[in-house]
Amino acid sequence: MGDADRLSAVRRRTALGSLVAAGLAGAAAYAGVRVATRDSLVGAVAPPLAGRALDGTWFDLTAWRGAPVLVTSWDPGSAACRDHLQLLASVGPGLLDDGVRLVGLATTGSEQHCRRALAAVGARGLLSITDGDGSRAAAWGLRHATETFLVSARGAVVDHAARPVDAPWLAQHAVVPS
Repeated sequence: MGDADRLSAVRRRTALGSLVAAGLAGAAAYAGVRVATRDSLVGAVAPPLAGRALDGTWFDLTAWRGAPVLVTSWDPGSAACRDHLQLLASVGPGLLDDGVRLVGLATTGSEQHCRRALAAVGARGLLSITDGDGSRAAAWGLRHATETFLVSARGAVVDHAARPVDAPWLAQHAVVPS
């Protein structure tokens, strides 16, 4: 299946989704199950993720050790991804207050296109890096336009959603272990 077919499948599934409750109207998510495959990163040390962020700062995932990190991939041309980013922008401050950091990985598009997409959904402040050559997406084994990984404070991938996440997933998974 080609990239265009995968993106089309994601869009079809998103179209079948329902609106997320809990005051997050407009954040679309489709009903799906968490994917656990033999090539999943869950349980492994997170792959490298470093580069110049859209805001001009340097980002390196290893520098964030000591706090859990939500790593989410997105495509600025995807409606499902824009809905996903809108949800993250609305709950992001709460995640930060709870000690969970958030970084986006834009898998396609120019930096300017990515900035416009973030601004359009109110996620301008989302720290995000681009992946122009696809090497970061390959290292993380991305197969979908939007995937989310929870990386522990020690740097291990502890959860993975191979779909746009919703508020209930975030409430259940994106928490700091006590």
